[in-house]
Amino acid sequence: MENKKKEFWKLLSIVTLACVIASCSFVERKKGPEIPPQISKPIWKLTSDFYVSIIKGDFAKSKHFLNESVFRTSNNEELQPILSKFQALLIRFEFNTQNSFYQKSFISNSVVSTNFNDPEIRPFSIKYVANCNESAFTTAIIGQEAVQNCLTTIMGKYDNEWKIDAFLIGLLKVNDKDADDWLNEAEYWFEQGDYIMADYCLKLSSWLLKPANEFWKYENEKEILESSQILRRKINRKFKLPSSIEELSSKPKIVKIFPTISYNNVYPAITYVTKFPLNDSISLSNECSALEPTISNYFKNIESDSVIIKIIDKYDPWSESEKYKLAIRKIVK
Repeated sequence: MENKKKEFWKLLSIVTLACVIASCSFVERKKGPEIPPQISKPIWKLTSDFYVSIIKGDFAKSKHFLNESVFRTSNNEELQPILSKFQALLIRFEFNTQNSFYQKSFISNSVVSTNFNDPEIRPFSIKYVANCNESAFTTAIIGQEAVQNCLTTIMGKYDNEWKIDAFLIGLLKVNDKDADDWLNEAEYWFEQGDYIMADYCLKLSSWLLKPANEFWKYENEKEILESSQILRRKINRKFKLPSSIEELSSKPKIVKIFPTISYNNVYPAITYVTKFPLNDSISLSNECSALEPTISNYFKNIESDSVIIKIIDKYDPWSESEKYKLAIRKIVK
């Protein structure tokens, strides 16, 4: 009886192993130039047609390229601002294709995962769960050296037709530096005793860590996160906000220092609380002018020559103020 049990479990193990091996053999993966033309051409055509329709503002046509089962809950009002944001970026800059990947599996809902060692991008991987048996994605870089974005397009083949399952734009580099580079900058400025610059650079690093949200993972992401957490604790012990400017009679309170990124540039920015009404333009202008030496000292080591000032009259650490005034001042060095 005991021997029969052993034989049974041995046979079951063999069958299970055979199934696993068989399953693996039914997954086809191709990267970049390895993808056959009959597959790569429809993939790139869909990518091109979709983004050209966005550039032209033909959002009805853009929606035709989307997988209805994924976007069925999105009406035109919800998609309009998303497509408009993409349009504003795509009109300004050409996008340069970088990577492509194709996977065919004998089952749907399989995990798509692959690593890239691109000469222009730090080693990274893309990972997601496919909605169908055949899935593919492409990546492209948009922008110039000051601000570079990554355009990631995920698609699947449904009833012999390719459709887009997801499309994302995320920050890739600022001033030709990625998340790891800006972490190194933050560590350097902390060692130099410039805790504001360290904080500023660390924020940029965190913003650049996920160019395609949860689908994108740098090879050294774990190390970046661990080092960032350690540095964040060090900075918080040395530099705290809010901070009142006691030298000024109005005692404005600086509550936030952060980078702000436009389509083609990055600027330092501060938010401060004023005691003046927001419609008192003269008092606010004088206050901003009086703050210039303090602000210039804050950003004495930054490359930018201007700072954006956001003025609020009430401060809530848990939510952004809806009422504010904006001003731009030169950084005197």
